Amino acid sequence: MLKLRIAVSVCLLILLVFLLLDQTNQEESALVSAQNSLLQQASDYYITNMVSTHFDAKGQPNYQLAASRVTHFLAGDISQMETPRFTYYRATGLPWIVTADTGNLQPDLLRSEDLLQLAKKVSLHKGLTDNKFMQVDTTNMLVFPASREVSTNQPVTLTTEDSYLESAGMRAMLDTDKIELLTQVRGYHD
Repeated sequence: MLKLRIAVSVCLLILLVFLLLDQTNQEESALVSAQNSLLQQASDYYITNMVSTHFDAKGQPNYQLAASRVTHFLAGDISQMETPRFTYYRATGLPWIVTADTGNLQPDLLRSEDLLQLAKKVSLHKGLTDNKFMQVDTTNMLVFPASREVSTNQPVTLTTEDSYLESAGMRAMLDTDKIELLTQVRGYHD
């Protein structure tokens, strides 16, 4: 009787493992399917080594968006970007720069402005003065170029020349140099 219970328990455990593996495969398949769906749509154009600079009313550069390749899809007005680089210029001081491995640029209808969604090795940094710097690293980030806002709800690390902080999420206003670490902040400062 004990051997039968053990055999049944082992069979149930094996069945549970197969069900969990199948669910994981289905979730991965759905994600791949969604990405392939976008890729299968006919793109209406692509650009290599794209650089787009936006100017303010006085003719001064406001921000620049660059990418090694941009593929535009008419459906949704989405532009997929490889190695995007967003540079926000300021009237005084050094610019803020955001880089990533990939990104999408699309209209945000709620805010009536463009939204740049960055992914994979996202880095927000600014050189300050005399070897001083500030850098935020994460996996995903939202950038609103016209509003000069960036945010993420993913884990971030903020590094300066004399401190290291970790947080779950971050918001920043680039025009005022304000960075808010959202929750679970920990780290050190010399």
